[in-house]
Amino acid sequence: AEPEVPTQDDEPTENLNFFGTPPEDHNSSEPEPPEAVIASPAAPIESVPVPQPRPVAPPSPPLRRSQRAAARKPPGFYAESTTAESIRDYLACHMSAHECAALYGKEVQEAAGSDEVINIVGRGALLPRNYRELTLEELKRVLPSFLFYKAKDLLPAELLKDDDTNLTWTAVPSKREKRSSKKKKVKIKGRWVGGGHKQKRNEALRDRVAPTARSTTHAIVMAIAAKEKRPLRVGDIPSAYLQAKHESADGKPTFIRADKETTRIIVKVYPDLANYVTPNGTMILEVARALYGLVESAWLWYQELSKNLVSLGYTVTEADRGLFVKKVFRGDEIIASNIVSVHVDDIISAASPNAEGTALSNEFWDYLEGKWPGIKLQKGPQYKHLSWDIFQDPDTGVIHRSQSSYIKDVLKSLKVDKFQYHPMRADLITHRPEAPLLGTQQHSQFRSVLQKVAYAREGRPDIDFVVSHLQRLQSAPTVTDWNDLMHLLHYLNKEPEHWITHGPSDLQLRAYVDASYNLTQEGTSHYGFLLTVGHSLVGLKGGRIKTVVRSSTEAEIVGVNEVTSEILWARDVLVELGFPQHEVTIAEDNNSCITMMQTEPRNFQTNSRHVRVKWAFFRQEHEKGLLRLVYCPTEIMRADLLTKPLRGKAFRDHDSAIRAGEPMPV
Repeated sequence: AEPEVPTQDDEPTENLNFFGTPPEDHNSSEPEPPEAVIASPAAPIESVPVPQPRPVAPPSPPLRRSQRAAARKPPGFYAESTTAESIRDYLACHMSAHECAALYGKEVQEAAGSDEVINIVGRGALLPRNYRELTLEELKRVLPSFLFYKAKDLLPAELLKDDDTNLTWTAVPSKREKRSSKKKKVKIKGRWVGGGHKQKRNEALRDRVAPTARSTTHAIVMAIAAKEKRPLRVGDIPSAYLQAKHESADGKPTFIRADKETTRIIVKVYPDLANYVTPNGTMILEVARALYGLVESAWLWYQELSKNLVSLGYTVTEADRGLFVKKVFRGDEIIASNIVSVHVDDIISAASPNAEGTALSNEFWDYLEGKWPGIKLQKGPQYKHLSWDIFQDPDTGVIHRSQSSYIKDVLKSLKVDKFQYHPMRADLITHRPEAPLLGTQQHSQFRSVLQKVAYAREGRPDIDFVVSHLQRLQSAPTVTDWNDLMHLLHYLNKEPEHWITHGPSDLQLRAYVDASYNLTQEGTSHYGFLLTVGHSLVGLKGGRIKTVVRSSTEAEIVGVNEVTSEILWARDVLVELGFPQHEVTIAEDNNSCITMMQTEPRNFQTNSRHVRVKWAFFRQEHEKGLLRLVYCPTEIMRADLLTKPLRGKAFRDHDSAIRAGEPMPV
């Protein structure tokens, strides 16, 4: 029996058997203390003057907080003089979540669930609760991770001008402890995170977008490594953002207000900075590093990393700015290359299995370790990359990847203990308008858990359709949708380990594409496609066709149009890496679609003229000899798994064939 879920009219006060991610606490700045009111001694009655009427002044506009602060804190209030010597470097602690939990007096278990806490349990570098009584030497020993910032005793008066038209400085709050709305759940952040939500979004800041390699790019690198028996190398640069210097987009400094606990530690290490502490126990600092939480930090780190890789001889690919390659030539022939795929600070590389490729790999990782010491380098055959568990057979080069550890962690945190043999009900898409809506609390939990499951969507073609269906309904989920989500969790509990195999016979792109016409009560259709390299799955996508199409042929044309864009991008990636592509074969199970897309009609009649743009897009690439549609019977159409709620033998056959990388049977 499925668990009963209270409706909006009968909302419980207790949480269900799992929690979603607590909402962000944006109120991170410390409140100003109330000014003390000193009572004067009582005066004799005879000396009390007769009150005189006072003129009523018109109300003045309220001052902004920075203007009030400027009025209360004139230059030199916290220090005898404001000079260049009063601005000095100091060490601001960058604690792990474990140390931070001890700092706030919390038990370590309250911070559990954070990977940082789990990873540093063996460090033995806990901050004792009596840290205020420690000597300077003892304090430095228990705080091993430090980063440089600049302390400001007082912001000059000209920097305190803050209005809607002329913003000259940005005060960014900082806080490590975050609580849920009901103050019951505590989340300890292991980093000193700046409040980027307080930053002004000017045009220069909006342009600072950091590229990261797509998950399909990572999969393509693994397929190449499996085909050519390239040994993988996986590394993680610790505290990557903080390795880059902070550079404001508009050239003006960015300031951050240190919380009380951090300020106490700063003063403990450097007592001469005690004069710079504000009355409420905080301190204003100028940001000198790309602090986590700031909008531009990811872009600054990418610029730092790419600059170093380019200086090492690597080229940034045009198709994916998170993909780098360095090639060794003998004449016009490529004899070795090292391919590097970067997702922020997680790096995966695959070098050619020869002496030249080994030299490239060693040069790359030796340079990174020398530049940023402390890199966590994995040399296999087992790897952990992002949420992926990867195993590469050292003899055959075949690679298996799965998100089983991530899924098990999610299920454990949600306390899921039931099982299902299929990810969805047979009548999943049946419209049930009588189902009551979820309450506010359950709605938030529904969205949170669904997004956690959706993160594993790239490696689980078996759950793609039901996740896509539930995401479409998450704006107003009902009790039925909740039960469908629970059904999916029970299936994942039964099948947490789904391995995708990369052992391609070649490095040519291929694709499956399919669509289901008039699938829902609203008349909408659903499409899905699979992208493979040498029959190994590297990308998939399924989704609802937002416009109501008027025939099954049109639905299939929409699917072909979607996969065409993905093929052209992946083709450019492979060609830039040095792997030329022949005509890409697209398997399609609708003969009318194949005929219309690959032949030149006299004109578009009334019933098909609205698909003219999609036809022209595919036709342009088809005439170049880049794409070709071939017929694939519905019984062996693998993309059928992404377009409808399949069950039974068809579901198992398609799922196992996709994950094993079986050759296209056409």
